[in-house]
Amino acid sequence: MKHILLMEFLRRHKYEVLLLALLQHLFIGIFLTDLDYQMNTIEQIFLKHADRIKTAETPMFAATQVMYEAINERIGQLVARTRYPCKYVVVIGAIFINGDREMGSFCSYQRFEYLDLATGKKTSLMKDFQESGL
Repeated sequence: MKHILLMEFLRRHKYEVLLLALLQHLFIGIFLTDLDYQMNTIEQIFLKHADRIKTAETPMFAATQVMYEAINERIGQLVARTRYPCKYVVVIGAIFINGDREMGSFCSYQRFEYLDLATGKKTSLMKDFQESGL
């Protein structure tokens, strides 16, 4: 029942959620501008998984997946270490690749779940999300 309410909330407020995501992205781009640090971090993640990337059938896809997994792991750590003044935390993870007009863009949702802060129980909403067609 809770996930149905969450899906309805997201259906009604999808533009507000997208605006929040955009603002977070802009905040990171404006205030966290140490590109040398970012590049070094990316290089270290890729070096750690160099064999997996180099031997993959599609190395670019493997590199994208490696980066997603590293970000997903970090988000998990941040969620676990943060106190929230609410009942639930919703975590959505996806890979977005902006392409040009010829190539187009790509989006692959990887994670959609909510965490009940009172019980610590995680509930996946991926199946419901995929079936909803949002």
